[in-house]
Amino acid sequence: MRFFYWIDRYAKTYGLFSTALVILALVLVADEAERGFEADRNVQLAEKLVSYASTLENGTVNSRAMGAAILFGQENAAAKQLALGKLPPDTPQVASALTNLRALFFNDVAMLLDQHGVIVAYSGQDNVNGTGHDVSFRPYVQIAMHGFPSVYPAVGFINPMRGIFLAAPVRAGPDSSSKPIGVVVVRINATKLDNLLKTWEGGTAVLLSPQGVVFSSSREDWLLRISGEADEQRLKQIRDSRQFGAAFDQSAPQSLPFTLTAAETEIDGTRYIVHSHPLEWGDQAGDWNLVLLDKREPWWTQWKPLGLAGLAGLLVALMLFWLRTMARNAVLQHDTHRDLAIAAATFESREGVVITDANGIILKVNHAFSEITGYPSDEVIGKNPSILASGRHDAEFFARMWDVIKHENSWSGEIWNRRKSGEIYPEQLTITPIFEDNGALVSYVGIFSDITQRKATEQEILNLAFYDALTGLPNRRLLNERLAHAMASGRRDGHFGALMFMDMDKFKQLNDTHGHSMGDLLLVEVAHRISGCVRESDTVARFGGDEFVVLLGDLDTDRDRSALQAGTAAEKIRAALAEPYALKPSQDNARTATVKYHCSSSIGVVLFSGRSASAEEILKWADIAMYQAKADGRNTVRFYSPQKPKQQQSE
Repeated sequence: MRFFYWIDRYAKTYGLFSTALVILALVLVADEAERGFEADRNVQLAEKLVSYASTLENGTVNSRAMGAAILFGQENAAAKQLALGKLPPDTPQVASALTNLRALFFNDVAMLLDQHGVIVAYSGQDNVNGTGHDVSFRPYVQIAMHGFPSVYPAVGFINPMRGIFLAAPVRAGPDSSSKPIGVVVVRINATKLDNLLKTWEGGTAVLLSPQGVVFSSSREDWLLRISGEADEQRLKQIRDSRQFGAAFDQSAPQSLPFTLTAAETEIDGTRYIVHSHPLEWGDQAGDWNLVLLDKREPWWTQWKPLGLAGLAGLLVALMLFWLRTMARNAVLQHDTHRDLAIAAATFESREGVVITDANGIILKVNHAFSEITGYPSDEVIGKNPSILASGRHDAEFFARMWDVIKHENSWSGEIWNRRKSGEIYPEQLTITPIFEDNGALVSYVGIFSDITQRKATEQEILNLAFYDALTGLPNRRLLNERLAHAMASGRRDGHFGALMFMDMDKFKQLNDTHGHSMGDLLLVEVAHRISGCVRESDTVARFGGDEFVVLLGDLDTDRDRSALQAGTAAEKIRAALAEPYALKPSQDNARTATVKYHCSSSIGVVLFSGRSASAEEILKWADIAMYQAKADGRNTVRFYSPQKPKQQQSE
């Protein structure tokens, strides 16, 4: 009662002025309390986000663990026999194994491919018999056939439904370097992911692919949109995926109304808190992100009871001042503990971290730094990060980098550095300056990761797309691009170009008498000889089988002189290919004797200036000239002449 006495005395003494001060104090207390509860609420949301994301992650299997061991347990011999076609795919053992594997992936589709990319066992809810289909052309299958697991968004070939395809190689034994004998493929139906994301009660849920494309969402109107961090190079992977790519292009995707780095966003007049969580879906997948947009209610809608408490608070003003002080201390303590926990978790992450002073002298590094660079912490502290320099970047590169840091307070990009062992490696690096409250520069923080494996995978995919696997020459796709470029150059500067289409005479006889391995050796030698007869700026491509194409660009502006140059080059190639071949087998086939073989070529040549014909017509004319060379007795060169009819003669 004495407490209320003092409140009554306080109110009578200071009147309305006192009441105004008490109301102001009450608002401040409510604000501090709201900050404290907001901090606690954010912690709870983060915990719920991780739990919700694990619902998706639990439906996947780490790609390193996939393959024969997952599909058949310890019975790897059965997996090997099935992949090699020695075990019938309709056995109960195979059906049971695929059914169990489907259970891990929302009970959708699981299949097993043989070493040629043909489906030998199929199990799915779609009641489709996929056995016997050749899916070797699918990108995720090609990557797995080269020994790399992959996670790839696409539309199904057998059943055209949007899904995430997880593929992993099946190997004959425990040796991870052995050649794959098959591929395990599992599809996660995106519709089931959509339904799962619709259960998010906070607002909107979005699943972003590594390319920054909305692959699944609780909002159907957001499907196939792109995030602000989307990379056009990586979006090309999506567009190359047939039907999925067609849907992506036709939709003219718009940007999302938020970015992964933003803490909040406003959509249709409503504020949302952005929570992002990366999903670990295999080494080749990149970073999938589950993004939850949590609707942020105004604090006063959560504090309706506080209005009544405010009226009563006028009678307990002194106690509220004390509560305000306690609330402020609690918030500060909570924020301090949270910041320390975040800093500790960040510093000891899997990414390398280096902290320098304002002059660039290293103050501290984490354990991941030492693992990536090979330098123990005591060997780098007190030194400049330039000890990691690879020598691949010039002074202008670093000048631009520091200029960006100065004006944008951050820099992120790829850079080549050198390990302690001397090995040069690529890394993804982010540099951020740290300032005091008064604006003075305190230090720099660098966070980096080793991207060697990612670079190797990108190069492997590039080689598969543009180069012939046997000879290493450009394939038909790359030839068409360079031909289009040469035609455009001819239109611009008036120079002629030439295209040679050549076919090896009587090549089939070598395959029939000595086998395809000897034929492959001959094709490799032919590619080597042709490349030695032309300039580095010219293109030598394998068109298919024993057909090769040579593209000569930037010849003379006079047609007759250009024809003379092309004819000289063609005759040089013909003479080189007519020389005898000594085909030596590999060391694995040392018992096979060296084969001496004589083989000539028929070469058709056509001149072009880029003004009067299309690329398809130029290739067709060169093919006609090649068949004319065959008709004239083989081992000869013929220029295309529109007056001569096309004559084809089989070998």
